[in-house]
Amino acid sequence: MSVNQAKKRKKRREYNWSWQKGKKYNFFKISVALIVSFFGYQFLTNIINQPITSISIEGSFQQVKSNQIEGAISDHLEKGFLNLNITDMQKDILEMEWVDKVLIGKRWPGKLEINIFEHIPVARWGKRGLLNDKGVLFIEIDNENHIPDLAYLYGPSGTSLEVAERYFYIRDRLIPLGMNVKRVFVSPRGAWEIKLYNGINVTFGRDKLDERVNLFIDIARNIISQQPDDIESLDMRYDSGFTIVWKKPSSNS
Repeated sequence: MSVNQAKKRKKRREYNWSWQKGKKYNFFKISVALIVSFFGYQFLTNIINQPITSISIEGSFQQVKSNQIEGAISDHLEKGFLNLNITDMQKDILEMEWVDKVLIGKRWPGKLEINIFEHIPVARWGKRGLLNDKGVLFIEIDNENHIPDLAYLYGPSGTSLEVAERYFYIRDRLIPLGMNVKRVFVSPRGAWEIKLYNGINVTFGRDKLDERVNLFIDIARNIISQQPDDIESLDMRYDSGFTIVWKKPSSNS
């Protein structure tokens, strides 16, 4: 072996040793940094994750009870401020009957703000169901005596939203005319019929509903509003018109 080859091999061994030493040192620094970061995170988490000490619950409650809300959120409060999962808490509250929407906010160090919005019933669906202001069937009440006196809507299974939307459309156009819808009935074959609070029955059938409904609104504006007590019923099931059945004059008149 030549002198030059021996020197090169020695330098290579020195270089390899120096590289291994540097690698172990860097690994040690990284390990220390990770340990410090972990315990630092745990320390900060313990400081930030304060217990919930104040709960503010707001809402115009008619049906939801405070003890129901407490039962829905109690398990979540044990997790502390930082670990409390707002999404999970909202889901549990939304499972309560009559709850439509929930807004939850956290205020450090330990305050929880909860806003609860109840469903607003605007119509009955069948014997026991209630529809909210979005046309959603949100509850069925076992005791019919507890059902509020609202417009009565009925139709085939799965049509509650469609029936509610058309009811809203007609109702919102009749109210300015001093009239309102008391009953909407849709037969199993899809034929529509409504009854107004003044007792007038209106038959639409199942074809050309949008056209017939809009024609009825015009009739309500120009004829019914002028003679509301003289009309018994309307039949809109004609391709080119309608019929009005007038009340018979009373014998005393």
